[in-house]
Amino acid sequence: DCGGIESVNGRSARGPRRIAVAAAVALTGLLCFAAPSARAEFPAPEMQKLRALAQTANGVGISTYFLFEGDCALLFVGTEHAFDPSAALFGVLDADWDAFAPQHLIVEGGDWPILADREAQIRAYGEMGYLSQRARTAGVEVSSFEPTRAEEDRRVLDADTIDTAKLYFVLRMVPQWRNTAGLDAVVPKAAEFLSAFARRTDVPSALIDKLPLSIADIDVMTKALYGPTADWRAIDAHLRIDGQSSTALQAVDRKVNALRNARLFEAIRLSISAKQRVMVVAGSTHLAALVQHLNELSVECRR
Repeated sequence: DCGGIESVNGRSARGPRRIAVAAAVALTGLLCFAAPSARAEFPAPEMQKLRALAQTANGVGISTYFLFEGDCALLFVGTEHAFDPSAALFGVLDADWDAFAPQHLIVEGGDWPILADREAQIRAYGEMGYLSQRARTAGVEVSSFEPTRAEEDRRVLDADTIDTAKLYFVLRMVPQWRNTAGLDAVVPKAAEFLSAFARRTDVPSALIDKLPLSIADIDVMTKALYGPTADWRAIDAHLRIDGQSSTALQAVDRKVNALRNARLFEAIRLSISAKQRVMVVAGSTHLAALVQHLNELSVECRR
C-alpha cells in the first residue's frame, strides 16, 4: 500500500493533484513513486537523483520519503543508527544532502555537539550528529523535535508504566554512552545519570522515589525483565538484549514515541508552511509511524 499516492505502475492516484513522492519503507519493503504535479518546478535531474537514492537506500536498510509540490519540499530519511564512519549509510546521507540541498534540517536527539573532525563526529554522535555538523558548517538551520524531559515524565506517569519508566530512561541512554565512551564508561555514566535524576526539580516525586536508585537496582530490574543472564550494558537502541525485548519497556517506549512523533510532525508542518526545503533524519520507526500522515502536508504547500 502506497498510502493513496500514485504507485509506480500508475494504477492508483489520490485527488486532482499528484504529489512527488519517493518512499522506500525498509520495515515493510515498500517502494513507491509518484510523478510531480503540473505546477512543480523541481529540477528533473535532481528528481532522478532522489528516485535513484531511494532505491539505493532501501538496499542498505534506510527508509526514504520525498514530497514536493510548488515551493515545498520534504525529504525524510529514516535510518538505523550508525557510529562507524565506513558504514554505507553515510555515503547515502551525503548524496541525499547534496541532491536535496535543504534549508532546514530536523534531527532527533537534541542539540548535538559539533567536533572539528568528520570521523570523530560520527563515532561520537552517529548520523544525527554528523548531519548536524554538515548543517552548521553550511549555515543551514538545524533543530530537534525532542520533547522536554518533563513532558516525557508526564506522559509515562500512569499505573501501567510507572514501575519501569525510570529504568527505561536509564537504559535508552546506554547505546549512546557505549558508542561515545566505550563499554567501561557505561556504569559510571549510569551512576551519574541516577544522581542527576535525584536532584532534578522538574521530576514528579513518584518518579524520583522509584527504582532504580543504584547500579545494583538496574542489574536486578533488568534481569527480572530479560532473564538471569541479561547484561543491561549490552542493550541496543531498540531496547533489546541478545535479541530479546521487554514488553514492559516497550510499553513505555510506545508512550514516549507517540509524544515524539507528534512533536516531529508539527515541526515538519511548520517548516513546510514556511515554504522551506526541509530534510528530516530520524530512526526508521518514526517514518513508519508518520508516512500515512506526511501526504497530508501537500495541503500546506498549496496555501
